[in-house]
Amino acid sequence: MNDKTLSSTVRLRRRPLGESIRQNMRIILLTARGEVPFRPRFGLGAERLLGGGMQQLDVAYEVADQLARYEKRIRVRQVVTTELEPGRRCVTIRYEILDTAESQTLTLGN
Repeated sequence: MNDKTLSSTVRLRRRPLGESIRQNMRIILLTARGEVPFRPRFGLGAERLLGGGMQQLDVAYEVADQLARYEKRIRVRQVVTTELEPGRRCVTIRYEILDTAESQTLTLGN
C-alpha cells in the first residue's frame, strides 16, 4: 500500500465542538482518580461523583476544579447536585463554551 492509497482510504471524522466537549467532560468526571498514569489528580470517578460518598458542596467544588484544570474550552457556571435516593445522585453542570459563548448543560447520573 503506498501513501496515495492510504490517504485516500483513511478519513478521520471530526466531532462537532459541543459533542467533543461533552464527551471530554464525561471522561474527566467519570474516570477514577489515579486511573490515568502520570496524572494522579485526574478524574473523580463515577462512584465518588454519583454514589453519594461526597457532600454536595464537595461535589460542586471537585467538578468545577476538574473541569477548570482539564477542559480549557469551557467555563463552568453552575453545578447542581440532586439526591435521587440514598447513595445515588444526579449532577447537572451548566457551562459556557468559550469560543462560541454558547450555554450548555450536561447531566450525569439521571
